[in-house]
Amino acid sequence: MTFSHFSKDLIRPLSQREKVDVNAHYSLLITHYPLTFNLYNMQLSNNFRLSEFTRSDTAKRLGIVNECSSVEQVLNLAYLCHMVLQPLRDRFGPIRINSGYRCPELNEAVGGVANSYHLRGEAADIHLPSVEKGREYLAFLKTLPAVHELIWERSGNTCWIHVSAKRLADRR
Repeated sequence: MTFSHFSKDLIRPLSQREKVDVNAHYSLLITHYPLTFNLYNMQLSNNFRLSEFTRSDTAKRLGIVNECSSVEQVLNLAYLCHMVLQPLRDRFGPIRINSGYRCPELNEAVGGVANSYHLRGEAADIHLPSVEKGREYLAFLKTLPAVHELIWERSGNTCWIHVSAKRLADRR
């Protein structure tokens, strides 16, 4: 394939209505794109980039490089975006991701569990601008069949929703 094939067919994010194999779409993009491709800026859906899921103030402060180490992790994040986070954003407008992918070192630094879905790129923590908005997010997320895990979490006065989606088998 030539570069022009990718720029026309694959670089654009998938829309929710497209009947496309998400795994094939992103897998082909990642494995065949020229080496100069910067995965950090990869568009995972209409409104989400990979960089939103690897950015971490804790990692920056501790000098941890928090980057996906496998194609599977990026595919999992693309699935999470396409099937869960993009529909949420389409319904409610911009949302902020507090935590997405975590490398093992970062996961340990933030006190994450050893088998965290964040390690596989299957989870995100969504900032809640208010308790009321959080309730609306939660009610909507419960209607999405791709949602595997949904947890309302709190630390002090800060609340967020942890949501996961599993691209491969054993969803529920």
